[in-house]
Amino acid sequence: MHPLISRKRLILLTVILLPVLLYVFRIRLLVGMADFLVIHDKIEPADIVFLLNGDTTTRPNQAAALIHQGLAPKVVIARVEDSKNVELGAYPNPTDTMIVVLRKLGLEESQIVQLLISVF
Repeated sequence: MHPLISRKRLILLTVILLPVLLYVFRIRLLVGMADFLVIHDKIEPADIVFLLNGDTTTRPNQAAALIHQGLAPKVVIARVEDSKNVELGAYPNPTDTMIVVLRKLGLEESQIVQLLISVF
């Protein structure tokens, strides 16, 4: 057998087989990469809980739970800039929504700190 032919077959087999194997084992590979990237530290007391904007249905609940567990005395949240729909009155500002949820979950006004960010 000529070595050049076997090299071409090897390259062809690699080009065809590698994507197929990656597809077949994609879930196992992705879960493995995710496990590598996630850090599972013990939750320890902190000075603040920084509440990221976004999901208004679960994030304030988690922040309030951390406060009630005594892991921090305050929640800090950066105020979201009003969108056009908020200015039109169609939707509330997400920061306001989170603050309402935090208050309904038992946090005092003094435990909630808003960061006002100005964009030049």
